[in-house]
Amino acid sequence: MRTSFYVVFALVMIHVDVGRAQDFSRMTVRNVRSLGMGGAAVAVAGEDNIFFYNPALLTTLRYPRFNVVDVSVRLNTNALDQYQFYRDHREEFNNIARLNNTELNDLYRQALDAAQQQAIINVEGPAPIHFLSRHFGAGIFSAGNAAYEMFEGATGIPIIDTRLRGDIQMMASLAHTFAAGPRGRAGDFSVGVTGKYLNRWITRKSKTISGFTNNESLYFYRGRSFSFDLGAFYTLNRRLQFGAAVYDIFSTSFSWNAKGATLDNPVPPAKISTSYRLGMVYRPGIRLQKWFYNFALALDFDEPFTGGNSFFKTVYMGGEFNLTPLLMVRGGFSQGYPALGAGLNLYVLRADYAFYGEEMGKFAGQLASWNHALRVQVGF
Repeated sequence: MRTSFYVVFALVMIHVDVGRAQDFSRMTVRNVRSLGMGGAAVAVAGEDNIFFYNPALLTTLRYPRFNVVDVSVRLNTNALDQYQFYRDHREEFNNIARLNNTELNDLYRQALDAAQQQAIINVEGPAPIHFLSRHFGAGIFSAGNAAYEMFEGATGIPIIDTRLRGDIQMMASLAHTFAAGPRGRAGDFSVGVTGKYLNRWITRKSKTISGFTNNESLYFYRGRSFSFDLGAFYTLNRRLQFGAAVYDIFSTSFSWNAKGATLDNPVPPAKISTSYRLGMVYRPGIRLQKWFYNFALALDFDEPFTGGNSFFKTVYMGGEFNLTPLLMVRGGFSQGYPALGAGLNLYVLRADYAFYGEEMGKFAGQLASWNHALRVQVGF
């Protein structure tokens, strides 16, 4: 499928995620509540963590929930900086063919200085519509990602590497508790399973900064895949709980149309790799009158025993507490980088914000990406 660069970009961003743009990863609608807690989620009870982190958490719900609007936007500070750079030099870019060599080289130098860090923009929604009850949940989710960075080519002219991905995924979850007593008491063990049907569009283009045009054509690969997630949740006592999940078990292969393959847009991988996550939550029961309660501390390990990444890159930890019945405050460390967040719960309308760091390299402390995230939900 070939069409205008700007038209495709707009369509993709409407229902186009990836937590990590450089990986061919599973579709994940990142929970902004979790991001504000440093990314811990797999053992944190609540509807936000069920579909994409641990289906066994269905059994922790007190009331059913039906979401009709669910929109999230996440972008890193590199994207904001590069947008500002474009605004400051818009006239030069629009008239790039008229610049002399000195002006052109100066523009290239400034562009490289401003854009050699990867910029990432994620939009999730507005399609996410889902229903959750104590033992069953179902929904349809859409997510999109745009990632781009600039580097110096062999001729000295900056090259822009652009990647776009759009996902639409249908999901259904079931969960059951093997109770040792009243629900939520010591010894309760819950298991859950989620079936997922994913439609994915993906493309990539690398071109010199002067080579991009307003009618740039792109070739989008389109594929479908079906897979399962399995989750478990164990209540040791009312203060300490454990969670674990395995994602994309029995994943089927994508059938990509390889006719559009080029050197700068190679055929994507055939399958999404299986991954896993482990976590725990501790609730100390601290309460300071009416201003500090529901305090929880959480810790997650994202594939801690899988090679390729340093151990500290797999660690997500943080906490949250109610400041008032309507306002929650959060904080933590994501892969060693600080995270802060807040949430407003008006029941029908919910809003969450987070600012957090994310490691884009192989080990913690190598290449930080600082991100803003905002999520708005409407439901009942």
